[in-house]
Amino acid sequence: MRLSEKIRATHEAANSDRAYTTFLKNFGEFTVPKLDKKEVSAQEYILQELKSLRLLIQKSEKSSDFRQRDWLGGDIEICTRQWTQSEIAEAMDLARADLRIRDVILKEVGDHRHIVINVKPEENAQSVQNAIESKLDAVRPKRRILRIIKRPQSSKADTI
Repeated sequence: MRLSEKIRATHEAANSDRAYTTFLKNFGEFTVPKLDKKEVSAQEYILQELKSLRLLIQKSEKSSDFRQRDWLGGDIEICTRQWTQSEIAEAMDLARADLRIRDVILKEVGDHRHIVINVKPEENAQSVQNAIESKLDAVRPKRRILRIIKRPQSSKADTI
């Protein structure tokens, strides 16, 4: 069929049949999708945004190198991944009971928490860690104490 014949046939079909269209209906019927609208209170919106920010911060913490997480700043750091809330509380109470410890803090680290322990400056962090490890065996066997940060030892020569 030649082009001129096709054009004439299309024109005749359009004149004889009112439902006939030259183009769009040949592709089927189309419906415009509706967008559901949900109104939320200002409080709900703010809480949702805070959760999003928390997740974003947690993702950035996870992606940072472990050695760059010194902002936790403790002498002893205990990972509490897969610990129950009562195990965490008991471990923190045990640590707080030791008079050689300055403070005990629970910090969020990604999707779990660490117990961060700061030892008094005049105390030996290694001996405190050994004591804490033996106490923690009763609370949570196979716990993970991640690190001890070695504090620079001040010598008497430095103070003279």
